[in-house]
Amino acid sequence: MKQKAITVLYLLLTLGLAVQGQPLQVRSEMKEATVFFQGAQLTREAQARVPAGINELVFTNLPLDIDASSIQVKASGALTILSVSHRTNFLESPEQSREIRMLEDSLRYYKNRIDLNRSLLKVYEEEEALLAANRSLGGSERGVQVAELRAAADFLRQRLQEIKTNSLKVQQEVEKDGERHARISQQLNRLRGRASSRMGEVVVQVSASSAVNAAFVLTYNTFSAGWNPVYDIRVADIDRNLELLLKANAYQNTGEDWNNVRLTFSTGDPRQWGQKPQLSQWFLRFDEEIAIRGYGTRLKIQEFNEEMVFDAEMVPAPTTAQSAADFVQVQEGRVTREFMVNTPYNLPSGGDRRVVELENNSLPALYEYFVVPKLNPDAFLVARVPDWQQYALLPGEANMFFEGTFLGKTFIDPGVTTDTLELSLGRDRNIVVKRERMKDQSRRSFLGNRTTDTVGWEISARNNKRVAVILNIQDQVPVSTQQDIEVSVEEMSGAQYDRDRGFVTWRLELAPAETQQRTLRYSVRYPSGKKITLE
Repeated sequence: MKQKAITVLYLLLTLGLAVQGQPLQVRSEMKEATVFFQGAQLTREAQARVPAGINELVFTNLPLDIDASSIQVKASGALTILSVSHRTNFLESPEQSREIRMLEDSLRYYKNRIDLNRSLLKVYEEEEALLAANRSLGGSERGVQVAELRAAADFLRQRLQEIKTNSLKVQQEVEKDGERHARISQQLNRLRGRASSRMGEVVVQVSASSAVNAAFVLTYNTFSAGWNPVYDIRVADIDRNLELLLKANAYQNTGEDWNNVRLTFSTGDPRQWGQKPQLSQWFLRFDEEIAIRGYGTRLKIQEFNEEMVFDAEMVPAPTTAQSAADFVQVQEGRVTREFMVNTPYNLPSGGDRRVVELENNSLPALYEYFVVPKLNPDAFLVARVPDWQQYALLPGEANMFFEGTFLGKTFIDPGVTTDTLELSLGRDRNIVVKRERMKDQSRRSFLGNRTTDTVGWEISARNNKRVAVILNIQDQVPVSTQQDIEVSVEEMSGAQYDRDRGFVTWRLELAPAETQQRTLRYSVRYPSGKKITLE
């Protein structure tokens, strides 16, 4: 009896040691993602029952390109984390993405449809063969009545017509389904070829004095995600503020779909080295000239000593990205901006980019129209935003909308040093500008050996909008580059005249439905016998 008890106790101890030495597979769920311009910090949560003693927990099905130096593991419960490491699992394949699963389901669906329709075609073929094999009517002793022959012929004709028509329809469906099946198969092969057959794992060694239910939070950085800012510029009318909507154009290729994940978009860069640069002393000495025998030149060699070499030594930059602990200041917003999205989002892996709205600002703007009728009669609307630095804009492409109509694209460059940000909003057909030659004021005259050409233009502008507008009209007169050519402006209707460049500018205030005219007349004198080209 005593021997049996010792044997049972030995078996229990052996089983307990075996269980303790077996790695525990832990499945975690993605909860949060802080996405940088290039890269992302991901946060996962998991629950696990940890036995007493020292155990090894393996967090499975993780991206392959995890930055090992950024891994952090936090646990709640009566246990101690001893070590954390990252490794690659070559034996198990990662879970397929949602896009691959959907394509596989579609592939099976069209495959079943094709097989079913081909079977139906086979049935039609056999029925047609059966009708062809039973065409003889009546017997050898009794002839065939006309009525019976007519009925049989009608039946055969009608049934064969139905078989041929149905066969044609089914054959067309088979061809269409075959084309869809081929396209889906091609897309699926492309996605499968891009997907990795390996996956990453994080191994955590813990110690617990007794069995405990623990909650774990795993954070790490990956380089397979990012975002770039894009804008929507919307102007309902020129008497309203400019609406500037900032959006994140986000992507991720981690191999795992992000479902119901809380997203934060950050302008930080985890790859940058956080150590500030430090100058060293700069010692200046005379260059020594050393003559080299056999050559007619001298080489200049500057003296360096060991003291200077040591002073110039810089702290080496790391080759890996920073860990999550280095982002405390980034989260405080001292250096970067963060946009926390309150609504959970779905971001599939390897799919198209997703656009997430981040921030909407209503900017007071000054609207003015600009037109150069000599080149183009269309008036271009320009919005000027003063003190734009307070909005901390990011560089990015912008889609322009005016009065609900898409006008095109522009680029917002916050690197400009002016206090006013100018945004071109495209053409407005409600501002009508015409430039017409004044024939009664355009002439050529001769005096002695000098020729004078006079050119006159009338510029009319009409405002067809329901609000007053400011219109800047720009024209020009030629600038002489020779002493024998004299240019003089005779009439410019109060315009500003830049003599050096020859530009003439009017600034008009146009009320609704108002039309104004301006006149530009200039003359050019030059020696007779010479030729010049004017408008």
